[in-house]
Amino acid sequence: MEFNKNKFFKEVKLLKQTSLVYLIFLITLLNVSALQADNSSTDSPSCQSSNPVSFSGMVKIGLSDIPEKESFSLEYSVKERAYLKLLERDILPYLKRKNRKAPTCFISYAWGDRYHEYWVKRFCEMLNKAGIQVMLDRWTIKKGNILNEFVRKIEEVDWVIVVGTKLYLEKYNKRTTDPKEKEHVARLEGQLIEYLVRHSTEKGNKVVPILLEGIPEESLPFMLRHKISSEFTKNDYFEELLRLIHDLYNIDNRDKYFEGIVEKFKRYAIAAGEHITEAEQKAYEEKRKEGIITLDKEIKEEIDVYKEEVFKLAEELAERGDYIEKELNLPTNSVFPRLHSYIPQAKLNGYVLRVKEQQELRQKLKKEGVCVVYGHGGVGKSTLAVQYGHNQKDQQAVWWMAAETGGKLVRSYENIAQELAIDYQQLVQTLKQKPNQYLPELARKIYNTLVDCQQPTLLILDNAEAPSLIAGCLLHRPSLVQIIITTRNKKDFEDYSQVRLDAFSYEEGKIYIQKRLPSLEPSEKEIEALIKEIGLIPQKLALATGYIKEIKSMNVEKYIHKLQELKKQDKKGKGRLMLPEVNLGLETLGLSAQLVMRYGTYLDPDFIPFSLVSALLGISDEEELDIILAVLERLSLIRIINDPSKQGIQIHREVQAACREYKNWKREQKNKVGEQSLVKSLLQTLVQCMPEITKEPDATWKQAELYFSNVTSVLASVPKELAIYPLLAILSDRMAVYSRELSCDYLVALTFHQQVLEIYQQIYKGENHLDIAKSLNNVGIVYKELGQYEEALKYSIQALEMVQSLYAGNHPEVANFLNYLGRVYYESEQPQEALKHYQQALEMVQSLYSGNHPEVANSLHGIGTAYHDLGQFKESLKYFQQALAMRQALYTGNHPLTANSIACLGNVYLRLGQYEEALKHHEAALKMKQSMYTYNHTYVAQSLNQLGLIYMKLGQYEEALKHYKQSLEMYQTLHSGNHPNIAISLDNIGLVYQALDQSQGALKYHHQALEMLQAVYSYNNPYTAHCLNSLGAAYKNLGQYEKALKYLEQSLKIMQGLHFSNHRFIADSLNTLGEVYQVLGKYELALEYYQQALKMRQDLYPDNPDHPDIQMVKGNIEKLEEEQRKAKP
Repeated sequence: MEFNKNKFFKEVKLLKQTSLVYLIFLITLLNVSALQADNSSTDSPSCQSSNPVSFSGMVKIGLSDIPEKESFSLEYSVKERAYLKLLERDILPYLKRKNRKAPTCFISYAWGDRYHEYWVKRFCEMLNKAGIQVMLDRWTIKKGNILNEFVRKIEEVDWVIVVGTKLYLEKYNKRTTDPKEKEHVARLEGQLIEYLVRHSTEKGNKVVPILLEGIPEESLPFMLRHKISSEFTKNDYFEELLRLIHDLYNIDNRDKYFEGIVEKFKRYAIAAGEHITEAEQKAYEEKRKEGIITLDKEIKEEIDVYKEEVFKLAEELAERGDYIEKELNLPTNSVFPRLHSYIPQAKLNGYVLRVKEQQELRQKLKKEGVCVVYGHGGVGKSTLAVQYGHNQKDQQAVWWMAAETGGKLVRSYENIAQELAIDYQQLVQTLKQKPNQYLPELARKIYNTLVDCQQPTLLILDNAEAPSLIAGCLLHRPSLVQIIITTRNKKDFEDYSQVRLDAFSYEEGKIYIQKRLPSLEPSEKEIEALIKEIGLIPQKLALATGYIKEIKSMNVEKYIHKLQELKKQDKKGKGRLMLPEVNLGLETLGLSAQLVMRYGTYLDPDFIPFSLVSALLGISDEEELDIILAVLERLSLIRIINDPSKQGIQIHREVQAACREYKNWKREQKNKVGEQSLVKSLLQTLVQCMPEITKEPDATWKQAELYFSNVTSVLASVPKELAIYPLLAILSDRMAVYSRELSCDYLVALTFHQQVLEIYQQIYKGENHLDIAKSLNNVGIVYKELGQYEEALKYSIQALEMVQSLYAGNHPEVANFLNYLGRVYYESEQPQEALKHYQQALEMVQSLYSGNHPEVANSLHGIGTAYHDLGQFKESLKYFQQALAMRQALYTGNHPLTANSIACLGNVYLRLGQYEEALKHHEAALKMKQSMYTYNHTYVAQSLNQLGLIYMKLGQYEEALKHYKQSLEMYQTLHSGNHPNIAISLDNIGLVYQALDQSQGALKYHHQALEMLQAVYSYNNPYTAHCLNSLGAAYKNLGQYEKALKYLEQSLKIMQGLHFSNHRFIADSLNTLGEVYQVLGKYELALEYYQQALKMRQDLYPDNPDHPDIQMVKGNIEKLEEEQRKAKP
């Protein structure tokens, strides 16, 4: 930023003539403290969030909740006193007992409205009374602080609370459009908030939007208008404040103490409303008014002082212009992407320092940058890495990464990418199809970002097993990134410097035992005997000492005797025990604790959520569950994870393997649990926990992500027995839908659906059954998504034939499958076949249902889509209108299907070239969808995209760009990773830039779209073809004709292979090829392509010879003929 003194003083002079609002603007711009809150700290705490959680969403607080200063009621004041009393007497002592660290908050709001400022001040006071440290840009930042320091302070707080008002949105929009606002501090603040919203990691989203005025669309930026979870306007202000404090302090939702406090407050509120007389209220108001008059006078005097101060400071800063320029010229984006340390395991208090190995590890990391820690299971490789990582956190960012499988390693790197705000969606190949290509590129992007922000980092890759994947991760590693790899596999990692970790030395083992058994004070002789019996493997010592500590009256001598007896018994039986120390621990457990370990043999050892353990045991009481798990942890059978992003348990793999071999599980007579019953119970619980996810993102998506790895482990490990086939089928089907809808991994989805099909075929032994038919249909749906239409049709036809064999004559299921098959034909560009099946379905449902019926409306709608693709727009219009009329009769008010019918009518008008009519319908559809979905939703994004297309046709390119970008932003919020909808939006934005004669800028979007589509689809598909056509057009506009021809010919070849008849995309490619050849002077070839395009478009629009697409080709032909005439001698 170039600092212009003359311009600055001119602005100051002008400012003196303007309103107080602009004075406040200048105060903020110069980072001055304009209003000092009575109770806020002068220095904002620079405390990194230690306990962030994923905040549930938008908080709604209305203006009516805090009354105007002039009309504070006695009832309000009674409630305020009750709130403060509860804080002092109940909440703050409770938080102290819980060792809860006071969170820090930054409040982002639109200064300039006196009442809003007053509201925010009151709000902050209430938070501050609860021990929450509040930072405001105008109340706690001192004079002379530079902008990047201001941004750093915002970045370091635990929470950013955004107060949404109409003025806030106005200022937000102004900073993005008004060049005068380019250097406004609000720009930095806004960019940081956008970063925090868009790139929230598994550690949680720290931005909390609060709606103070109006509706979200009027008062908050687009990215903050979704996920409303609490309607504060419907509840008592202080009651909701208490709930907010609960969330800001990260209190577990299972903690019932806070609920009790809220209930207590409700009683105060009821009493305040019932026991205040009108006379008492009047007397209170009179007294209150006297104080307000005095307060207003004080505020006026303060403002006069601030006026004088700001102009004086402006002159000082102008004299220091060089310094300010230097500080403010820092690239703001380098402030934001910082990697915060993440180690799920806590630092161990009783850890025995492995001095030699730690020193060797430090030296080799310093010299080589990469070091492998290898050794047998249970020697403490992960523990060594954990302790080393915790010790390094002050010097470098430390990030723990599960590296046991390729999938876990990829997810670990993706989590870092999200934390660093890296757009990793554009990578060429998906991880499931070609992880060896994906990982190195993803790692390179991460390393480059770390280099850009000069952040030393230590990555810990735990339990690595695939050396080729690890090699790819290290390919582009810069010197400031160090990597520790823990593995049992020495041989495959010989290319890297290594530290061998063996069992404890005798001295280390002795120290470990003494630290673990301080109250027993074992003698030298006892320690020697224990080591002689169990050895010096840390895992075995942990199990032994845990048992000795936990069991009443147990000592070292008794433990050794019990262990020897156990080994003798085993020798008489099957032979050598895998880990006898585990067996001893298991024998002491009660039935519930044993069940945890039994279930754990099938689950993901890296992470089993508390909620799943609770459901498996049928225990909802948190304290009861804590008691059970605490015993297991003290016995070193599990490790409890209480990280803010994860709450659950881990089971060491050696312990898990020993549990699999253990046979003496308790089977109390009342609760006899055999292995078959246990597996069945496990599967039934997972069916309850793993949801049937919806097609659109909602709470089920998060829930599914939580249980995904455990369902995967169970499906891979449980025996495939007939008795549990139905449960396996249900879980496999849900995993298939998860893979299809959430991760867009269609190949994995196909595998799961095929497993379901095989299970049902086994269950029904070759007989026809509806379950088999549905499974066949689901396989067909995935093949359709994969673009393999022949396979899709094969399975869908089989499904229909099976249903027809099950139900003679007209039947609802037959009609449904006819509609499914019609959809496959429609997607495979066979509209005539689609029409036939839709019509059959319509005849059937009309015979089954009289009058208006949803299935009749669905079939009418399907026929409308078929006629649309056949270019018979009058017929299409007729059926869409019938479907709309029926849906409007069936569904009162707004409904998704009604909105869909309106949108489809808009699509017909678009194809007819009646753009104003199309605009009217799509705007109506959008309005209806937005009234139903106040959060981000695919249907809303679709409407925004269609409106962008219409505005393109109308030549209103800025409006088109705005709608396309809104659609893109919404899709990016809805879908993580590569997704066709994101790619289509990127391609559409590129088309707008072409229309604006900015083809160079367009190329960026088209290439991003193409890379994403190639990542999602490893086969020919219409989206890729359309994107190739867009690239060809862009290169044509730039005069790079060889590249243009290359992309256009690829596009045409794909489209001709996909479509068996005329199609508008083929016509587009033909027309653009004609334009290129015309520019190259190859007139005969150009004319040939134009004529093909013209004939195809005339066939597509036989009833509309004046269609804009037809007229465009005719215009091209006329220009070509004119050029030919001029070119002749």
